Amino acid sequence: MSLQETGVKCPSCGRNTGSDEICRHCQASIKSRVTLRVVKWVAVGGAIVGLILLWAGIRIQEIPRVQISEIDLQYNLTIPRLEGAVTETKPDTSENLIVKTP
Repeated sequence: MSLQETGVKCPSCGRNTGSDEICRHCQASIKSRVTLRVVKWVAVGGAIVGLILLWAGIRIQEIPRVQISEIDLQYNLTIPRLEGAVTETKPDTSENLIVKTP
């Protein structure tokens, strides 16, 4: 099959129209193809629906409650909910993290 045979044929004159919506030879309208505009709108609509479903799924799911002793490498980049009281604090004594102003 050559490159000239891969397009859509005109219903009026039978010639290859390529990607055109109107035949170059007889000016007949080609109605059998889906336009790029329709494909773009379907893609944008699908993306919006997907984002809405993702948002709804996140809103429905409850944040898990864990104890401090349960946190390990599995909780990397997650946001667990911690409940309890602070019983002891240790101030940071390293001078590298303290910003001193003159």
